[in-house]
Amino acid sequence: MTVMNYTSLETSLTAVSRIKTFEENTPSEELRADGRTFEEPPDGWPHSGRVIFASVSLNYDTPNNTALVDEKTATTWYALNDISLSIPTGQNIAIVGRSGSGKSTLLSALARMTDVAAGSILVDGFDTSRFLPSVVRSRAFNIIPQEPFFFHRTVARNLDPFGTHSDEEMLTALEKVHLLDVVIQMGGLRAEIGKLDLQLSQGQKQLLALARALLAKSEAKIVLVDEATSSVDQHTARMMQEVILHEFGGPDKTIFAVAHQLRTVMEFDTIVVMEAGRIIERGRPSDLLEDPETAFRRMWDSQS
Repeated sequence: MTVMNYTSLETSLTAVSRIKTFEENTPSEELRADGRTFEEPPDGWPHSGRVIFASVSLNYDTPNNTALVDEKTATTWYALNDISLSIPTGQNIAIVGRSGSGKSTLLSALARMTDVAAGSILVDGFDTSRFLPSVVRSRAFNIIPQEPFFFHRTVARNLDPFGTHSDEEMLTALEKVHLLDVVIQMGGLRAEIGKLDLQLSQGQKQLLALARALLAKSEAKIVLVDEATSSVDQHTARMMQEVILHEFGGPDKTIFAVAHQLRTVMEFDTIVVMEAGRIIERGRPSDLLEDPETAFRRMWDSQS
């Protein structure tokens, strides 16, 4: 028993040490690298959701997110390498590619989770690096993550953390993602997520996160979906994409979705194919699929 208690204490102390190191060494996103003060976005920004990537490059774990250089080969490597992309308002964009191609990094840069080393990202004509990252995320983006996070509180508190929606609105959101009956059977909106966590499948957890995003959809012009369907079955994946396109799409909304299952993105307006941090193809899904020489077609065939 003494050995077990000592091992548990040692593990806990190691966790405390890592947290302390993280707190001391991780730069604050509230401080600009150039020392200047962040500006306040204008009222009504963003008003439409147009996005422009202008020669964007970045890498991780290097000063100012600059490029890594292989000393043996003198090869320069970027997580994103000179990305230029213009997305008008109302477009649904699917970003595809193999693991490590830069798909999620593209969304991270757009959401100000990491700073770019070169180039700029503009939303409705404003360079987002001028604004505090947390302000950019809260005003411009509705984010549906690959691994949803839940508080150990009630279903209602997780769906509506700020308490701005009624029970009826939350139940409607659950119904739209076909999760209403499941939640009611488990105790309803006042059931504790901690108790439900073991009862919900990974797909149901993703649906719960999607319901949460539905309640917040009116507050953002751009929806970011980071491989939310990668760990669910094909039926659930198709249903999630239908909900995303129907509920979040529109003439004044822009959707960026990183996709693993290619069959779920055939109704999107544009496919962007990435490889080694670069955009190698873009076009309508049907056009890319019809051409046997495209990278998208090869990826499609490998999944068939």
